[in-house]
Amino acid sequence: MKANLNNLLKIYARQKTGMFGADYTPAIQATKFEAPRISWATIMRSERLGRSLHLLSSAEKQATLLALYNPSVFDLHEQKMLWPTSSEHPLYGHQASAGMLLKSFEGTLKVCERMGDVKWHHGFYLPKSEGGERIAFPYIGDLLLFCMGGENYPYCVNWTVKKYREDFSEKDYGKVKGPLKKQKDMLAAEFRHELEERYYRGAGIRTVRFVPDDIDVQVLVNLDLLFPWHHRSIPLEKNLVADLIEDLNFGAVKGDTPFSIINRYLKYANREHLLRVFYSSVWTRKLRVSLFDPVLVDKPMREETRDVLSVYQYLFAE
Repeated sequence: MKANLNNLLKIYARQKTGMFGADYTPAIQATKFEAPRISWATIMRSERLGRSLHLLSSAEKQATLLALYNPSVFDLHEQKMLWPTSSEHPLYGHQASAGMLLKSFEGTLKVCERMGDVKWHHGFYLPKSEGGERIAFPYIGDLLLFCMGGENYPYCVNWTVKKYREDFSEKDYGKVKGPLKKQKDMLAAEFRHELEERYYRGAGIRTVRFVPDDIDVQVLVNLDLLFPWHHRSIPLEKNLVADLIEDLNFGAVKGDTPFSIINRYLKYANREHLLRVFYSSVWTRKLRVSLFDPVLVDKPMREETRDVLSVYQYLFAE
């Protein structure tokens, strides 16, 4: 989003403090008017959050799928503004944080000043007719996770997301730019990521540099397959759903195919609704099959031996 007064006012209007769940509005939306032209923007509907999420890259989508799969993540804020001046902790105003002593942010301008020079901060100049003053424009983060730890203790983790690990420090800007320009851009990228980490660290929030390559590709494929099923209604009796999930779990131990079990229930419900039970129960972790292997209705299920959330627990740690 271009740094100007109109966009600045738009971001501040969207990023009011104390907004959670369905009330949260991302600073940048995944529309053709706001998403970067080179981005791979997408909008995903989350029933748990009660709203649509605006994601600006395929890497952000993959990270979001993993985050939403974790039942300990009770909220997620994408395109989160880093406040230039002092502001409250992201948990401020949430009922889960009642009685907690929360650290506040000192603001990116202060962080930038300590890192060298406040002039390095992203900003723009007002027209001379309006004073010509330089105004700080906020940096926008990728994903801020709100997690519930042991004994109902809430905390946040900041995920900054790139497609490749080297994107955190360098870019291939092509032959049109000289070595000096490329070096300056690399330094700017490194500065930007260091500033974000220091900003969140000041409020006691850990930053994770998330790259999809760190996640097993089959896990990502399965999460992408399962997610669209999680919000589809299941107009079946609860006892029937419970019985089907129980049989599916038993079938996973034996290596049965989901179809072989679903077909036994066709006299009670149609195939579409039974498939919804299968896919949604894997997503909600009621059916524990291996996500490190293909999850297909016509192939034998494999019992879970490695829990995805245990393997990648370090990404969610406080």
